Amino acid sequence: MLTPMDAADATLWVEDRPARLLRPAGMSPLVDLEPRDLDDRRLLRELPPERRVITWRGRAESADELGAILQALSRTPACLYRLELDSPRAGDALFPLQMLRAAGRKDVTAYALGPGGFWTRILAPHLGAPIAIAGDGDSVPSVTQWMEDYGFPQLGTPEQIFGIVGCPVLRSLSPRLHNAAYRALGLEALYLPFPVEGFAGFWQDVVAGLDGLGWPLGGLTVTSPYKEEALATAGEASPLARQAGSANTLLRRNGSWLADTADADGVVKALAHRRVPLAGRKTAVVGCGGAGR
Repeated sequence: MLTPMDAADATLWVEDRPARLLRPAGMSPLVDLEPRDLDDRRLLRELPPERRVITWRGRAESADELGAILQALSRTPACLYRLELDSPRAGDALFPLQMLRAAGRKDVTAYALGPGGFWTRILAPHLGAPIAIAGDGDSVPSVTQWMEDYGFPQLGTPEQIFGIVGCPVLRSLSPRLHNAAYRALGLEALYLPFPVEGFAGFWQDVVAGLDGLGWPLGGLTVTSPYKEEALATAGEASPLARQAGSANTLLRRNGSWLADTADADGVVKALAHRRVPLAGRKTAVVGCGGAGR
């Protein structure tokens, strides 16, 4: 079981060093330290290891480099080590997860920063990270999202990953709906949002990276503006997807990818549900993308 915690409640955030770190120390059980604080002997003497959270933020070029940073930080005892990676490329977001898998420790959390790293925060606890940090929901999951979208504080053991990819996708209800269905059906799966600024980089790096972590990506919902790229990426496509020139669904089957679209069914079935006849009617289609076609 994992207890979600708000970082503002769990860790004392201060700006001045080091006197202000010590002055209000009685207000919080944990005090957040940066690498620059670790040479201050007085500070470390006043703050025992069980009250220290050591946080590193920056860039790294590989999971091995992050592992080396963790090893250096670990020379100073602490109750938690937190590595926050700036990840300008889609594949960089995998480095913290790969490092967590290799480290196998219960006193470390690591994830990528920004909207593109949102999904890495969800996966980190499944790799042993002892805390879940809540935020505003824009780039950090809110408390509501942790609980209603991802089932926290209970942790399952996902064997397969699904998700929604697009820009933007963090306000989508799809994770909440799909993960609730997985739990109800007893499926060991997890549905994640993947906000990306380029589909090709995500497809080349993240999909293969998840396979390497033991979480094969089983399927994707694809939103604007990547529906045409999704169709071009897949090895196979349904007749409707070919006709529309786009796909909003990618399914992995026997090692290959099938592109399909549910956009047309979504419109036609909704109208049929309301008993709106279509045969012989003139219609106006607003929009020129794949769903419009």
